[in-house]
Amino acid sequence: MVAVLLRFGLTFLLCLGAAYMVHGETGAPAIKASDVTGEVGEIVEVEISLEDNPGIVFMQLEVSYDADVLRLTEGGITDTGRISGSAHNHNPLILSWNTLNENKNNGVIAKIAFEILKEADASPVSITYEPGDIRGFDLDKVYFQVKSGSVTAKIHEDRPTISLSNARGGVGDTVDVTVGLKDNPGFAGMRLSIEYDSAELELVGFTDNGKLGQCLEPENFESAPVTVIWTNFLNENITYNGEICVLQFKILKETENSAVTVSYATNDILDMDLDSVHFGIEPGYVSTASGVSVSGLVRTYNPNNATIVELRQGDEVMYTTTIEPESGYDQVTQAFEFTGVAPGAYDLVITKAAHTTFTVKNVAVGEEGLDLSEDLREDLQVMTLICGDLNGDEKVNSTDLNMLWSDANYGKSINAAGVNPLCDLDGSGNINVSDLNILWGDANYGKGEVIIDY
Repeated sequence: MVAVLLRFGLTFLLCLGAAYMVHGETGAPAIKASDVTGEVGEIVEVEISLEDNPGIVFMQLEVSYDADVLRLTEGGITDTGRISGSAHNHNPLILSWNTLNENKNNGVIAKIAFEILKEADASPVSITYEPGDIRGFDLDKVYFQVKSGSVTAKIHEDRPTISLSNARGGVGDTVDVTVGLKDNPGFAGMRLSIEYDSAELELVGFTDNGKLGQCLEPENFESAPVTVIWTNFLNENITYNGEICVLQFKILKETENSAVTVSYATNDILDMDLDSVHFGIEPGYVSTASGVSVSGLVRTYNPNNATIVELRQGDEVMYTTTIEPESGYDQVTQAFEFTGVAPGAYDLVITKAAHTTFTVKNVAVGEEGLDLSEDLREDLQVMTLICGDLNGDEKVNSTDLNMLWSDANYGKSINAAGVNPLCDLDGSGNINVSDLNILWGDANYGKGEVIIDY
């Protein structure tokens, strides 16, 4: 993950110290960034605003974000004028907020425009500042609580996408990564930058398949990023979908997942009317891991909590993967996958908070990938965990029922003082009759750890 810092700067000499991300009581001075939602390929604006401003004459903020998920657009920072200042195209980008008179304005003071590169759940847009970076009229330090923002990015089913394939090989091997288009709405020309870790991969070849018109291939592959340009001399947009080129990489060192992706600026993909065309990006990964993949489906409650899946031999954990938390509630079915699994016999062990353990004994991994969801047995096609084990004893019984139904938990929000959040079995944020029905239902109550043979 790459963190990019945008400094909203001033030319004053400021005190040094730990960065502040302070949080305080309602009514205290506050700097807030908004939470926004969009689709991959869209441009969204995160607003920075002030509340209960006690009066300032200058301010400097740092805003960080995940550059794997978001890309700052050209001219992407807009000053709303509520605080005297102007935008400057320095590198890093600088916004100067200063005034000769004390300014007590509240509201939106800046907007930051991001292009969404890939799917993400609440990717943070964080605000920090150093002590002394905000000053009042007498040059006294002014302190604001901070509420950082986020961007939630979803992939539309029909969203135009540039996707790159995965590849696996040994150190010194040359592997192919294909670049393809999906749901292409049509464009006349395209300029892409190929990005990769030059310490792990060396780009040694490029093959165009001729589907996008004339290709101006890169002249050298010495350092990333490498630029490729396609120009269409026809009087119509190209709506081709499928593979457009192949990248040949030499693997320089051991790597688990070395990302290969592409990027483009706002006007790098244009249609015949010279309008910008936006594509989402699905990166590819190059790995030196040997072995095969083992995958399957798991059904649990409350997707806000992580699910841990392990492959064990005896008491030793050989491989681990995590189904990361995602927003939602109720019962969900989620996928997992191990890569680079060596042939052999393993116990597949699945654990999750408030659920009993699910174990598949003696899973046989051979020379080909294994997808348990394709097994003939229904209990392996979707492995369903028993829900309601609140005390972790691998049983769902009266002890768990009494815990959920107690005055300390039942009928309350998980944010209330003294509440055990595990009692929110469905992940709704509240402990109520829905959770009671899950625990007390025939599918869970009176049951325990699941152990089956492969």
